[in-house]
Amino acid sequence: AAGVEVHIRNDAELKRTTLDRCMSQLRTILVLAGAAVDIRLCQGGEGAVACEHPSGGVRVVDLRILPGIAQKMRNVRHPPLGQSIASETGGVYAIVFLASVQQQAAASNIPWTTLVAYASAHEIGHLLLGANAHTLNGVMKANWDAKDMRAMFQNAVHFNREQQFAIANCCGGSGGSDWMG
Repeated sequence: AAGVEVHIRNDAELKRTTLDRCMSQLRTILVLAGAAVDIRLCQGGEGAVACEHPSGGVRVVDLRILPGIAQKMRNVRHPPLGQSIASETGGVYAIVFLASVQQQAAASNIPWTTLVAYASAHEIGHLLLGANAHTLNGVMKANWDAKDMRAMFQNAVHFNREQQFAIANCCGGSGGSDWMG
């Protein structure tokens, strides 16, 4: 069964209950986009498991949650929430910068756990859809403003239909979806 397995590395040392909340919302975002998802905590706290690369057509992507901000940035006033290493066809490695997420969430008056989930979904979107997957609206919008972030808190931000089709095509599978810590 095809699908996507997200390996989480919790370098920010988030508490397990907080990480569970973030990853549950990430799972929902990806499932709504058509993906069959397994999310595994591979390092960084209680419940971490050894993450081996599975067989059987499952796509594996790695997501690190780092405690700080990006070391290199184009605009110091708007530090990136995350970064992915992807080509036009996708990739396997992404980072979310917790301090940047927390600062921007506070400025928009939303829970930072919501923004962690959406920043993670955005970066995983690049890994599944490619480096040039930005859109004018939605999860893959290049730069979110406070209005976008408030919409995220209302669960009103999604991948567009074309992206949903591509995600379902690459990672839909017939298997179940779990957040397995």
